[in-house]
Amino acid sequence: HHLPVVAIVTDNPENLAKAPRFYVSSVKKSLASSSAVLALSEGLLKALALENKPHLVFPGIVEQASKGKPLFLKNSYFYFGGALLARYGILSLLEAYLATQPNYDLIIAGHETSSDEFKHLLRQSPRIRYLGQVTKEENAILEANAALVINPRPYDEKLDQESVPSKLLEYLASGSPILSSRHSALQKEFPTDINWLSDPSLQGLTSWFKGHLDDKKNLKDVLPNHGAEKVLSLYGQTIIGKTIDDFLNSLNASKS
Repeated sequence: HHLPVVAIVTDNPENLAKAPRFYVSSVKKSLASSSAVLALSEGLLKALALENKPHLVFPGIVEQASKGKPLFLKNSYFYFGGALLARYGILSLLEAYLATQPNYDLIIAGHETSSDEFKHLLRQSPRIRYLGQVTKEENAILEANAALVINPRPYDEKLDQESVPSKLLEYLASGSPILSSRHSALQKEFPTDINWLSDPSLQGLTSWFKGHLDDKKNLKDVLPNHGAEKVLSLYGQTIIGKTIDDFLNSLNASKS
């Protein structure tokens, strides 16, 4: 119908676990035939050879955090919600927690992993609670009432350029203190709103906990998260919606 075709690109298919070759090839072929692109990063455009197409880049869309009755006592727990694969740091987080024994529960939600080591670590402390998958609303409430929300995913230079951890945008909107491995773009945008972890290994996480727990194992010297208002002003639904609308209208104008 001679209409512009806009590709929405949130990841490089080559980075997906166990993605079949034909799938990766099909995605790239579809992207090549698009008229324009909405993408999460400049690195993603470059990796997929899309930088010469008309494009709009933004790291995500942030919603106002859901309000509701806390599922656990406010500020009584650390929270991680996400993929429970070893390569994303969940085992290191569990081991660091067990090694330092903070005076907080560790609440975990997400896709269950078949790892025997993960299941073994869960059984080592009654204060570790695995919820399985939770709803979007429950996840937001868990984030908003945590003493600390954690992103232990190890730094990877390729992923750093091509991906944006949507978890961090959610964490920022929650207002809860954040501990996270570094992400170059977000670290520049929010240098003092996140406790940036230079070493997200088991040793690095353990060292951070030891340095930020007092004699009673309560948190100390943790940077507060003042980024909620800023992240919503930059990437909230209204502002991003207007930006996308303007971009789509510009495509239509160029075809008229």
